[in-house]
Amino acid sequence: MQGTHYTYHHVVIIKHNQAKREYLSASQSTTTLYIMLTALPDQSIGNGITSINPYPFIFRSHYNLSDIWKDIKGETDVFLDFVESPNSIYKNSALEVGGVSSVGRCRHDPPHGWRVFDDLTNNHIPSIVDQVWDMWSLKGVYRNMTESWINRHPPKATTLEHHHHNVTVAICAYLDVPEGSGNLQILNPLHIFKYAEPVDDGYEMPRQDHWIDIPVKTNDVIYFPGWLKHRTGANNSDSNRYVMTMNVTAYEMTNIDRGGYDEFNNTIGFIE
Repeated sequence: MQGTHYTYHHVVIIKHNQAKREYLSASQSTTTLYIMLTALPDQSIGNGITSINPYPFIFRSHYNLSDIWKDIKGETDVFLDFVESPNSIYKNSALEVGGVSSVGRCRHDPPHGWRVFDDLTNNHIPSIVDQVWDMWSLKGVYRNMTESWINRHPPKATTLEHHHHNVTVAICAYLDVPEGSGNLQILNPLHIFKYAEPVDDGYEMPRQDHWIDIPVKTNDVIYFPGWLKHRTGANNSDSNRYVMTMNVTAYEMTNIDRGGYDEFNNTIGFIE
């Protein structure tokens, strides 16, 4: 008996605290189910030219972090001051130039586990990661939030180039970004192929055209693959800049002791 054939066009849009999925079905013929991912909408780059993004790997959502940050900034600064002190048992990150990070205790009382971030951690971020998981064809694996930390960048401070080893989705939640305090910068993942092109003499230095500035502001939440090299621009404002970073890690179901995993998951995040 001949079954039903559905063709799905899967469009993912991340906007205004929501991830929206649209499905368009069509035709009847065979028993095979096909799923086709569709590129995100074109973006204008001026002069009648639009940019097509068939394989998106970096996303932005928005969440009201400002109100939360007002309530916890004071005690967070006290802790970050302690990390910088000679008596601290937590080491500051070697990636920080002029700034301070709580990454040294990213698995012990990580900020994404704080009650004030319950909705962000257990509702907003999972709803976005669900969509990213689909676009990257990562269905069928468990996932959870394994670490988080907060960075403070005073004037002139920055974070050096790095990636997040073995992390599937890296997330930056911008708690307080004063104007001129620096953007997220990512390394063009295709930059190695530029050397097969007739690039001009200034490509590598000092312009560093292979680095791309991603403008960020307070209440932005940015999602990208852990393998993507990134850094921050220098804080050229007169105020501190604060960002909370989180790691979402994938585990194959067959490689995990389910009992231990459930216990582990209860303290740090979400699971499919």
